[in-house]
Amino acid sequence: DEENKEYYARQFIQNVKKHVDDIANKYINHATAPQALMFIPSEAIYQFICASCDFLFSYALQRHVLITSPTTLVGILFSLQASTNDFYRATHLEKIEHDLWMLKEDVRRLQERAIKANQAVETAAKQLQQVQTSSKKIASRFEGMMEGKEYHDIND
Repeated sequence: DEENKEYYARQFIQNVKKHVDDIANKYINHATAPQALMFIPSEAIYQFICASCDFLFSYALQRHVLITSPTTLVGILFSLQASTNDFYRATHLEKIEHDLWMLKEDVRRLQERAIKANQAVETAAKQLQQVQTSSKKIASRFEGMMEGKEYHDIND
């Protein structure tokens, strides 16, 4: 009947407000985050609050409590994580910028060393080619000498 419906609706609203107040008083202080989450595990109850008691969201927000449900929890957590990351970046901007400049210097130094290493490899390759050329010449002369062909001065 309508009388019981109103009674239980008032009881429900008082219970939700009590939970919001308990969460705000217990979990929001100078040593914690400025907001807390109140998880309602039943999507049906959450939808009832949305449809019939939407003022409870305002009440909870005034107390810095976010009411969530199974379908909204992930979105809220991602939003809070993004806000936390943005806050970290904003408060550590100078250090991040310093680290980026240091990284830029490391990249420059790595590029210089790669160029030097490449030049050293190219030089070594040229020297190896020259050694192979000399080796072929010496081997050819040696074989000629062993076969009794005319002796040529090795310095030719």
